[in-house]
Amino acid sequence: KTLRTDPSRTSEMRRAKQLQPVVNSVDALLDIHSMSRSTTAMLICHGLEKERRLSRKMGFPPFVVCGDGYVPGVRLIEYQLFNDPATKNTAIVVECGQHWSKQAGIVATDTCLNFLRALQMIDSDLFDESAATAAAPAQRMLDITHGLLAQTDQFRWIRPLQGLEEIEKAGTVVGIDGTVELTTPYDHCFLVMPARLPAKGKRLVRLAREVHE
Repeated sequence: KTLRTDPSRTSEMRRAKQLQPVVNSVDALLDIHSMSRSTTAMLICHGLEKERRLSRKMGFPPFVVCGDGYVPGVRLIEYQLFNDPATKNTAIVVECGQHWSKQAGIVATDTCLNFLRALQMIDSDLFDESAATAAAPAQRMLDITHGLLAQTDQFRWIRPLQGLEEIEKAGTVVGIDGTVELTTPYDHCFLVMPARLPAKGKRLVRLAREVHE
């Protein structure tokens, strides 16, 4: 097999194998990301109760998005050790905001601080001295219901989007894929991480509804 056909020989796979012993050693993991849009920061998890519980303890950022990534491959949060409800090992992603923005760095630091506080690994005085962001209002937890792919290279959004827009009415047109309208399937539908540069076969957006616990 060649590199092109054998994923075990790619640089990403080699890097993953080098990191595997470290990943296997942790009880809780925070995977820090940024985005192409200036979307409100969010925690992302697969949706297991242990992930939701950690998110609630953190209380920051203000949104938690639970569910399938609807992308090829497996996210770190879905690594078997973490994606097993029978284990205590828990991983969660934070999407901090737009790449290279100063605010994304602040969010990343504050999320780390809240992560450590949730795990009782930081002194409360040190947390208060270090956190730059005031306590957020009550977290909003969203469950992914759909993942949509572009069917043509002619997809366009009908208005500018940043992500986490709440569309009040089912049947609202939000984009056009060639000649086909993309509409929301239910009331109060959230648009999670809409693609900035849509392309055929690529993920357009994830649709989510809020859950109240």
